[in-house]
Amino acid sequence: MLVAPGDATGPRSARMVLRDPNVEVAVLETARGGLLREGLAFERADIGVMLNISPDHLGLKGIETVEDLANVKSLIVETVRRRGTSVLNADDPLVARMARRAGGRVAWFSMNGGVQMPDFLREHIANGGMAVVREAGEDGGTIVVHDRGRRELVMQAADIPATIHGRAAFNIANALAVTAICIAHGVPLLTIRAALGTFQSSFEQNPGRLNVLDAQGCRVILDYAHNPAGLEAIGELVRGLRHRYRRCMATISIPGDRRDEDIFEMGRIAGGIFDELFFREDPSTRGRPGGQIMNLLFEGAVSAGFDPARIHLIAGEPEATRKSLEEARPGDLLVITPTDVNAAWQQVLEFSNHHPAHENQLLAAERSPPSSQNRASAMPGGVVGQRENRMAPSHDVFRCNRRSSEEPAGAAREG
Repeated sequence: MLVAPGDATGPRSARMVLRDPNVEVAVLETARGGLLREGLAFERADIGVMLNISPDHLGLKGIETVEDLANVKSLIVETVRRRGTSVLNADDPLVARMARRAGGRVAWFSMNGGVQMPDFLREHIANGGMAVVREAGEDGGTIVVHDRGRRELVMQAADIPATIHGRAAFNIANALAVTAICIAHGVPLLTIRAALGTFQSSFEQNPGRLNVLDAQGCRVILDYAHNPAGLEAIGELVRGLRHRYRRCMATISIPGDRRDEDIFEMGRIAGGIFDELFFREDPSTRGRPGGQIMNLLFEGAVSAGFDPARIHLIAGEPEATRKSLEEARPGDLLVITPTDVNAAWQQVLEFSNHHPAHENQLLAAERSPPSSQNRASAMPGGVVGQRENRMAPSHDVFRCNRRSSEEPAGAAREG
């Protein structure tokens, strides 16, 4: 049930959810801006999750370094009640340091399981602690949970549709975190397998996150990768697929309130991934002169050795999206990173003359044989789903009981 559309990551939106008497479990994304402006909308959480810390939004509201950002975001796990669980990313040093400040029982997740597992995580498991890890192997490896001295297989990463046959590493990492959250909440493992095995990275289920559609013989990926870390994560996927395509193209932008070096870096990363680039900026440049964002992106790409003749500067998202779609040819891969996800998706649909139901039919060349070992069986029943972001940029999710009617200090305004 949709209560209100929009960017609902601040305290006002959280209070709206927590006041609803029909809500039994609240999964709340908590943004940096809301924390700085008003703090949290609750006093205690049952489960607090820290996915990662990346250098985004630096230079804003007194946050100058990633250490400053980590200090602000650590509030989420500090509020976990004594009998609750803090789920932390063992692969991120800034997140790992939060363990000493985290409330409740610490549960780790890591992409480095098996022989790659770090010593502190082995010690944690040996002492009966909980960890959900990815053990390396074909098609993205295997997801395994360690808890209270037991090791149990969850499923093959390739059996999770959102990982694109195990190639989208960031969604494997998200699956690890989600598994840890659900186990901490007491969700049966069979239900977890069924949920992961049926969750699609489709526009209907997860808009703006790795949405795939074939348009006139061109593969289009729509993804809200709006900072360097997010683009690097998409780049890892593209590099794994690029040998299957004639060209890899992208429309790229970044909010204007980011630092010059962040915008430059966005262009540099794009220049190392794609064969043709369409740099754009929105009419709202957040205080920057028109054209400055595109020029910084251009300079970044050229610094990476990218051919300037293959860079297109287009002021306007609809115009840039249209131009990139028109330039794409059969056999190309086009990545679109929109600000207005709904409008961009509609443009792609109109261009493709496809029905949305066809959007996730992967090309035969991208298919890999499904894993036969320990395949999770489809399970009936309802599952509580949550729109999960890729591991970069960082977003935090937590579950808390509906709190009493008293409100935290601070204005109720959420801008």
